[in-house]
Amino acid sequence: MSEMEHPPYGALLILEGRDAGKVVPIKRLPFQIGRLMENSLVIADEQVSRNHARIEEGKNGLVLEDLNSRNGVFVDGRKIQRHSLLVGDRVRLGSTVLIFHTDIQVAKDVLADSIPDSPALAMEEEEVTSVEFTPAPPEEASGVEPFEQGLKGASQAFTQASRLFSSVLSPGRCASQLLDIFFQTIAPERAQILWKAEREISLARSRDQGLKCEPFRLPECVETLGEKEPLHLRTSVSVPYGSGSEERFIVACPLITENGTQGWLYGDRPLSNPFSEYAFLDCRTLAAISAGVLQRAAVFAENKRLQNQVLLMEKHLSPEVVRMLSNQGLKIDESALKVEKREVSILFSDIQDFTPLSERLDPESLANLLNEYFQRMVDEITIHKGMPNKFIGDAIMALFGAPETHGDDAVNAVNAGMGMLEALKGFWEEIDEQKRFHIRVGINTGVVVAGNIGSEKKMEYTVLGDEVNVASRLEGISPPDTLTIGARTAELVKDHFELKEVPGVQVKGKSTKINVYEVLGPKKIV
Repeated sequence: MSEMEHPPYGALLILEGRDAGKVVPIKRLPFQIGRLMENSLVIADEQVSRNHARIEEGKNGLVLEDLNSRNGVFVDGRKIQRHSLLVGDRVRLGSTVLIFHTDIQVAKDVLADSIPDSPALAMEEEEVTSVEFTPAPPEEASGVEPFEQGLKGASQAFTQASRLFSSVLSPGRCASQLLDIFFQTIAPERAQILWKAEREISLARSRDQGLKCEPFRLPECVETLGEKEPLHLRTSVSVPYGSGSEERFIVACPLITENGTQGWLYGDRPLSNPFSEYAFLDCRTLAAISAGVLQRAAVFAENKRLQNQVLLMEKHLSPEVVRMLSNQGLKIDESALKVEKREVSILFSDIQDFTPLSERLDPESLANLLNEYFQRMVDEITIHKGMPNKFIGDAIMALFGAPETHGDDAVNAVNAGMGMLEALKGFWEEIDEQKRFHIRVGINTGVVVAGNIGSEKKMEYTVLGDEVNVASRLEGISPPDTLTIGARTAELVKDHFELKEVPGVQVKGKSTKINVYEVLGPKKIV
């Protein structure tokens, strides 16, 4: 392969600086960085020298060198003159921050987490998948290497692999990085990593096919003899590019976690090129690191999935519902929020004369005012174990006793209603007089149908029934800055609050008059 056709040695992603959001492949060595146009990477940064730094090939990988720059080169916060690059190194040149990766796709993934709108994410897929793996130099591919050189190379490999413990990459991307490190360090002709925990991951590399190598069938002895112990032996393996089998030397180390063997790190070579004992020991160490990295990545990915689901639910449900779903495994289905009949206290509140208020204020001021008001009202509802269920224009609907009951749901509802009236008075003191308004609050208690109701694509936890309608009517007839409750609610809270009966009230939707009650305040203890 000619110099012009050499596959990229790695990539630099620009995390901070004028060109933040770009992934720059390292296509040729030496790779020079600076302000001058003849540099491989031109950085338009006044704090960067004309020829600031250079990346070149070293004995054990790429080396970054400071070219006597004015402001220096810093790697992970430490000023360097010459430094062997490792996966994830954070390089600062002036006000520009670069991250080094050996895999362009991984660099893009890291960039996607850091800068979601990066233009680098629009790169053509062929630009990534066409990258071939760089074969190790001849001295590294031999079965026996000098002890000191092997020890230094292995140490760097272990450092690279261990860095993945602090990454935010997916298990698949971690596996790809680990396989590359294994492939470079142990130098097999073929390599494969297999991870069976939850979602199976199977990736392969070969000297001829590089990243395009398809996973292959591992020798039978790997899953039988290699369940718990690493293998270093001669055995029959499938022919790399055809049918049948042939004798090869293999190394295979199990990826063991607290849940047992979750996969293998495997490599093989022709009989003419056996593995050294040093290579076998390095394989064992890399397998131990890989198992820990992949287990952590799987846990991190699952936690991220759950966090995203919780954040999504919190946009539509109260913390009460989110907590209940969390305790049941975050499953929004009929088993978690089944439709059932239950006694619930329903609270309605709205702003009196909202239309004149909206005419006095411009839309932005009105929206800000409502947001601040709603926040105070919701705080009172949740403090008293209620669930804000709906915002209907300027109105609020809240539930007490659904989806969970606390035994004193009616009392909680009345406490919340009284708290909302008090919170409104405090809100008045913080806003201009022209923005002040009055609210009405109504509460009714009764048996309703409660549950997750809607279509397959859109479900909503709510309550249905005549008692819900009555609660809305009680709010409508309530005097300004007053809490009005129904007869069943009054029966449940009469020992806790002073009530004033208002008999024979006609409410819309009811053929007969009903008795309602105005809540005057907490009952005085004698």
